[in-house]
Amino acid sequence: MTIFFRLLDAEDKGTALQGAIAALPQNPTPEAFAVNPESFEQVPGAPFAYWLGTKSLALFAILPRFEQSDRILSVGLQTSDDFRFLRSCWEIPPEIPDWSLFIKGGGYSPFYGESPLVVAWKGSGHEIKNFDRAYIRNENLYFRKGITWSRRPMGSGSFRSLRRDCIFGINAPSMFSKYLEDKEVLSILSILNSKPFNYLLQSQFSRGGSDSSQTMTYEIGYVGNTPFPKLSDEEVQIFCDFSRRAWSLKRNLDTITQTSHAFILPALLQVQGATLSQRAQAWATTVANTEQELAKIQAEIDALAFDLYGISPEEVGANNPLSTAATEDSPLDDVEEEDEDDTTESADLPSLVYGLLEYALGVALGRFDIRLATGERPHPPEPEPFDPLPACSPGMLVVERSQESGARSQELGVRSQEDVDSTTSLSQHPT
Repeated sequence: MTIFFRLLDAEDKGTALQGAIAALPQNPTPEAFAVNPESFEQVPGAPFAYWLGTKSLALFAILPRFEQSDRILSVGLQTSDDFRFLRSCWEIPPEIPDWSLFIKGGGYSPFYGESPLVVAWKGSGHEIKNFDRAYIRNENLYFRKGITWSRRPMGSGSFRSLRRDCIFGINAPSMFSKYLEDKEVLSILSILNSKPFNYLLQSQFSRGGSDSSQTMTYEIGYVGNTPFPKLSDEEVQIFCDFSRRAWSLKRNLDTITQTSHAFILPALLQVQGATLSQRAQAWATTVANTEQELAKIQAEIDALAFDLYGISPEEVGANNPLSTAATEDSPLDDVEEEDEDDTTESADLPSLVYGLLEYALGVALGRFDIRLATGERPHPPEPEPFDPLPACSPGMLVVERSQESGARSQELGVRSQEDVDSTTSLSQHPT
């Protein structure tokens, strides 16, 4: 047996180590772990995961690894020149088919994530393919439904749905399966966002401090080697419902973001109130209720996942040093930098009023459809998590084209229903 000491939280580690050693062997402190180093071989890569209990170690031998023949994990496109090949969605007219949605990672956002970027993909990426520093990886998996995550998360990692009309990048590793139904992929999404799965995943990391060249990277090898339980048909449906509801709740918060594909109306027009302050308070209540429901869903997912894995929350909370380790990203020279941020807009009054004024200007310029605010046009139905994104967000102005008004609509830059019907997605690729 070998004694390991966990002193991550100690300010004076030298003094703490002397105290922990002095307490041995009669009164070992909670910071001391007596472990047989041979047990590390049960974990892929044999990391010094001294904090893992006997049950957790055994899971790597008992349960199958996550990556299987029906679950493919891959990394994607690396442009090596984002300034040249990437744009924000709102920079490119939606009727131009030469750009495809691009997933580049992003911040912490489990279940749901916006797709704010597009990549130059004219002629199936002819220009990028002729750029000598670009890497076109796993092109056969582009434009397929799946699950994606950030390779270098800021803090804890998160997994989210990947729509059928996207290209994924090197910093957005993804899982695909041509055999699984949508509900099965959504059930997997719940498990990936659970505490026990991430506990076992992080046990494989070689983790350094914030000033170290090592970092918490959710590489496909780590994710693929993590034990994954087999789900019954009933469990598949339960976890699918959790993911679907969480996705819907998070998307609903995104419907106030004017640059989002989900945008419908600014927050102050989605709630009731006689004054701006009352409406701001009503939106803050909506956000708080949504976050409370999301927390409840996460707690239910975690409880069921702990039962499936056969380990306890106490073991994960008490024995995981990575939960208290620093989580800042370290710079990596061989990958592209992240520039996305999946955060919800602020619910404070000045920010909400600013959003309302922006919306009013957009209405005046013909960008947004005021009929959604007046009730003349009903809110569109919510899409499914893997549905391709529309060319325009639901809140954008789309007019019926006639022979007399068609030319004028195009002159003003107003999208017609015919344009939208013929351009259902930025990618212009079959699903």
